[in-house]
Amino acid sequence: RRFSARITASTAPCSSPSTTRVKSIRRCRLRMNPINTTDNVDNIFQANDTLYITGDLINFLAATSSLGVTISSASPYVTIIDNFTNVGVLGTMATTNNNADPFIVKVNANAPQNASILFKLTFQDGTYSDFQMYSVIVNVDYVNITINDVWTTNTSKGRLCYNGEAQAEGLGFDYNSQGTLTYEAGFMAGTSSVVADNVRGVTTTNNDWVSVSNIVKNSPGFFSDFDTYGRFSDASNPSPLGIEVKHRSFSWSSPPDAKYHIFEYTIYNNSPSALSNFWAGIFSDWDVQNYNNNKAGEDQVAKLGYVWCTDTAGLFAGIKLLSPGTFNHYAIDNVSGGSGGVDLFASGFSDSEKFTTLSTPRAAAGGASTGNDVIDVVGTGPFNISPGDSVTVAFALLAGNELGDLINSANLAQIQYNQLTGIDENSTEISNLYLYPNPATDFINVDFNLLTRSAIIITIYDLSGRVIIRNNKGILNAGNQSFQINTQSLLGGCYLAEIKSGNTTSTRKVILSEARK
Repeated sequence: RRFSARITASTAPCSSPSTTRVKSIRRCRLRMNPINTTDNVDNIFQANDTLYITGDLINFLAATSSLGVTISSASPYVTIIDNFTNVGVLGTMATTNNNADPFIVKVNANAPQNASILFKLTFQDGTYSDFQMYSVIVNVDYVNITINDVWTTNTSKGRLCYNGEAQAEGLGFDYNSQGTLTYEAGFMAGTSSVVADNVRGVTTTNNDWVSVSNIVKNSPGFFSDFDTYGRFSDASNPSPLGIEVKHRSFSWSSPPDAKYHIFEYTIYNNSPSALSNFWAGIFSDWDVQNYNNNKAGEDQVAKLGYVWCTDTAGLFAGIKLLSPGTFNHYAIDNVSGGSGGVDLFASGFSDSEKFTTLSTPRAAAGGASTGNDVIDVVGTGPFNISPGDSVTVAFALLAGNELGDLINSANLAQIQYNQLTGIDENSTEISNLYLYPNPATDFINVDFNLLTRSAIIITIYDLSGRVIIRNNKGILNAGNQSFQINTQSLLGGCYLAEIKSGNTTSTRKVILSEARK
């Protein structure tokens, strides 16, 4: 029905991998279903993490007398610390679990990124033996955000909601545990000739964005309750524009700010040529409940493009432009022929069509009846980015029970973003001030855009106001600036970083980790 076919859970033979709850096959005597894997922290399984594997053990046939279950893996990227759980007697159609005695596995330091680890569970009861396979992805380059009403995923390479294709590796955009509201989403940016993105293309999914610095979660959150940051570039684009993107996200845990997430992108032109008529935005193939009954609309005042399900108690989801600039919304009918808009069924999604959706308006989709499958794009531009210069764009992804609910969250997201940028731009001479990593260990990167030629002094204070480090950078020309402050000699704790430009200052709180190298 679309460019990428949907993938559903398999009910293949008993030995097939499974990471989700699937229909039981009765010829299998024993099964663990579902299987739960956790690191007891953030469930982002990185190198050196310890994993705890538990699940429900179900006996479909004759009662057991001395059942034991062993976990094993041939992968060199994990070390199994505790491989056995003793069950003993388990009656016919009875269920138990190993929550009190989990399997324990360590992810090795040599695990490559997004490595799929295949595990084998062996069931042994006297002379009876059977096995079950399942897999876990470790050392991931994405972050799951689960602190409010909308569970979602942010990645290192421009994709949103899912890290992989066909709804793989991620949480989607799940509002109040009612299932994902999107099939695919991502950041797109470019000119009329070249658009960079990691969403569907003409024949395959594009992979133009490549990680420069993998996404990291600020812990604790510095700007919001849950911050992430990272960098990617368009180096994998067959015709790269020479751009690098610093991205951040912000999320809050409590009402009234619990129904949205903010995604900000600062786009740097690292090429020797100016980028003219440049547009950027968010693409989302919204599938709100029954995707065949979806419609798309817009609210120009709120700078919001949205999609809803026309079924009873249908939900709403949307994309709001938060940064200053022109709001553009393009609603796509994802049906054969495109109903007068771009037709993704005819020949996929070309760069020229992507630019069209970023830069030209189409207010509505879904037809006159109960609707159809729709896609939404919210863009902003045009920008002219000189070599060495940058532009910042920001969007909120939202969900709600009705349109008024969605618009209310859109307005709240705007207030929060205005406060964030007020913090970032409280100096009339400095914008886009960014300190990372935070918490830090041996160094702090200080990035900002100097709006006018000015003398710059960077000072680190402790909380008593005592000067700990002072770096006089001299008089600098306007433009993007980047410095690294060595903090190896400092004790762990909280400090204040002050960037003075002429007669104005910007101050940030910086946390140095107690675990010093």
